[in-house]
Amino acid sequence: MKDPHKLLVILLLVLGFSVCVSAADVAASIEQIQTDGQMLLKVPNAGFLKGARGEVYYTVVAEGASRDIVVGTIQVAQVVDATHVLARLAQSTAPIQTSFKVRLTPTPIPAEQFLENMVYIPGGTATIGLDRNKAKFWNETPAHPYNLEPYYIERTEVTIGQYAKFVQETDHRLPPGWEDDTPPVEDEPLPVTGVTWEDAMAYSRWALRRLPSEEEWEWAGRTSRSYMFPWGNDFVKNYANTEEADRNHALPVISFATDLSQFGVSDLAGNVAEWTLSVYRPYPGNTHDEEYNPDHYVVRGGAFTVKDKYCRLPFRASKPNNYHCSDVGFRTAISIRELDKLIAEGLVAASPAK
Repeated sequence: MKDPHKLLVILLLVLGFSVCVSAADVAASIEQIQTDGQMLLKVPNAGFLKGARGEVYYTVVAEGASRDIVVGTIQVAQVVDATHVLARLAQSTAPIQTSFKVRLTPTPIPAEQFLENMVYIPGGTATIGLDRNKAKFWNETPAHPYNLEPYYIERTEVTIGQYAKFVQETDHRLPPGWEDDTPPVEDEPLPVTGVTWEDAMAYSRWALRRLPSEEEWEWAGRTSRSYMFPWGNDFVKNYANTEEADRNHALPVISFATDLSQFGVSDLAGNVAEWTLSVYRPYPGNTHDEEYNPDHYVVRGGAFTVKDKYCRLPFRASKPNNYHCSDVGFRTAISIRELDKLIAEGLVAASPAK
């Protein structure tokens, strides 16, 4: 498979994007000016603003025309929570007032850094689900075509170490069992669990990505070969961290090298199950009398707590958005089109082809 970074740059050039783009300004308001001169700013999404530079200004209107008067320059020093940052004043030409306006210019994340743990998945028409003679549960039927855009999906489940950074920067609530926002170092490689769908969505927004749809999740594992498991159609004990492996707990991501899809996505059959973006609905053409709850979201993948029939890639479970458990985590995804948008907005910087 071609290097995804080169594919990204080629696609941008074909679509007419410039590799060097200016960042889009983010409007902010001053909530508090502290005694040391730092300012607490209210922003729409603080997750990508650490290190951002900006201006403090006010607007004057004369003879029907408005003009912005810049009175200071600032730099974001700290992300306080999901919607607040702390900025320090670099220079000013007048005393700053809370009524003044602020515009921030985010520092773009290099594409190589943004895509560091992501696997490129080519788009196309995927076969999702199973025919009845191959399915073990009605909700897996029928097999049907689904058109997918090219996208990236995380190679591994989000780890405790990654989630801790999110909690530290946004002051998001802690998962059950966490004593503080700094977990033991030895726990950092484990997949984060005990998170609700809302928690997973909050992390994904902070990371400038989203949860994968259940179709993206299934295609990343089954590929065009329509495998039942990442390695093939037959279950093999000790190929993944399932109940049969008798480990009885989650393991650091990629502990089972055999639990790897043809695309290179890890831990789809075992370790922990995963939230998806998808509302739990019947597949097109499925008329079986089964309860589908629009307040439930699809959970995909096997776990250390379940047997092989629940670890098959077509298996679908569902849970309410406030559900959390020690065997459910998540990974993130982003389509090429969504990535293009981040680059156009200056939030991600495209890298030159190597």
